[in-house]
Amino acid sequence: MEENQGVTSTSSGNRDFYFYTNDPAVFSASAQSAMARHSHYTFEVGGRLDSNWSVYFDFLYPSQDDFQRILNRRVVDNLETHNDNLSAPRPIEHFAYLPHAVAAEKLQDYLRERGFSIDEPRVDGGTIAVTFKRVDRPEDIDNVVIPIAHHLQELGGEYDGWGCEVVN
Repeated sequence: MEENQGVTSTSSGNRDFYFYTNDPAVFSASAQSAMARHSHYTFEVGGRLDSNWSVYFDFLYPSQDDFQRILNRRVVDNLETHNDNLSAPRPIEHFAYLPHAVAAEKLQDYLRERGFSIDEPRVDGGTIAVTFKRVDRPEDIDNVVIPIAHHLQELGGEYDGWGCEVVN
């Protein structure tokens, strides 16, 4: 994150802006100046040292599940720009990487039990790439992807996204 880049948090009717800066005095003066044009808002400026970025990583940064939901939403938003019917079932293709053949075999067993068809795994830069698919609805994608991502993490692997054809 660049200097003076902000992140927000909203709760209980308040919006908190978090900025990391090398010069808190200059930032505070800039914030005071900016808010002078908005006298109908009540605001406070405060600061504290957070050289490990703990507020950012422990409070503001999304959990792994929430981050996956964000990534899923990006694909869903793209489908919506093409007037996709998100409730229409269709084959959805998924991608994953695993550290070794044993983990890939365990993933394949897990996926077969859940009705996925699996392409032949391939070696890709020292990892095992696995592509798999099943008919699902994009509107339900979080319920499909998040358990798979959890299982992949247990196996030392990584979920690498999904895609599908647009259905109008």
